[in-house]
Amino acid sequence: ATPALSTLVDAVTAAGLGDALATTDNITVYAPTNDAFAALPAPLLDAALADVDLLTGILTYHVSTGHQDPRKFPGSVATSRSTLQGQNVYFTRSGGEARVNNAVVTCQGVRASNGFVWVIDSVLLPNL
Repeated sequence: ATPALSTLVDAVTAAGLGDALATTDNITVYAPTNDAFAALPAPLLDAALADVDLLTGILTYHVSTGHQDPRKFPGSVATSRSTLQGQNVYFTRSGGEARVNNAVVTCQGVRASNGFVWVIDSVLLPNL
């Protein structure tokens, strides 16, 4: 229902992950904004949209189980959490900002029916 996340919703739909994410309990989604997707190099975005497995890997890297609150992790020492994709994301605080990897958390902890959504300012890319 957030217009600034419509690209993420479109990508989730294109990957066929909508039902899975809507019905999985106790998850945290790190949600890149439309501007974050627009900042990706066009060839990478085009490749991801053309390859469902690649798109799924990128999107599931933005989801972890349990309620993760990036604001509660200590300063410059990174704390890691596993994602549904299988690799870890890292939480730090820098300059007073909560970060997931290098992405800044821009909207904190929106409660969803099955977990939380943290809006971030860039797309997280796993090691592919």
